[in-house]
Amino acid sequence: KESISGGKIGFLFSGARGQAAYNLDEFAKIILGLMEFALENSQVKEFDINPIFIYNYNRKACAVDVKLIF
Repeated sequence: KESISGGKIGFLFSGARGQAAYNLDEFAKIILGLMEFALENSQVKEFDINPIFIYNYNRKACAVDVKLIF
């Protein structure tokens, strides 16, 4: 989570113009889950996630389309 908020795109998740910050915990869960999956399945060469919906009003994040390359 800290890597995301402290990185180049961190400002995108911090909230702006009176909006609440986005749920980075949910985003981090998706990324960490995919990383664990890739580590457990060495035949996975890459994956593409597009889109991931991340909300700022207590709704779970959702990876809509995940493409795995073996």
